[in-house]
Amino acid sequence: MTESAWSTLFNEAGFSEIDVHTGKMTLLSLKGLIIDEGWEGTLKLLGNASQYEYSKQRLLELISTFEDNNDFYGHITFVATK
Repeated sequence: MTESAWSTLFNEAGFSEIDVHTGKMTLLSLKGLIIDEGWEGTLKLLGNASQYEYSKQRLLELISTFEDNNDFYGHITFVATK
C-alpha cells in the first residue's frame, strides 16, 4: 500500500495526529545489522554463519538478494493518536 492509502485508512479509522516516516530498508546491510542486533549480536550472527559453508553461502545469497533489489524494499512507520 502507498503512504497516502495508509494515511487514509488511519483517518477513516478515527486516528488523528498521524506522523509517518519512510526510508530505505537496511535489512542485512552492515549498518542495518548493527542497528538491529548491536555490535555483539552482529558479530555473533556473522560468527555463527561462518561456522558452516552452507550457512555462510546462504547468508551471502540473502545479502546479495537484498542489495540487488534494494529499490523495491523500504519501510514505513506510523504513529497516530485515537
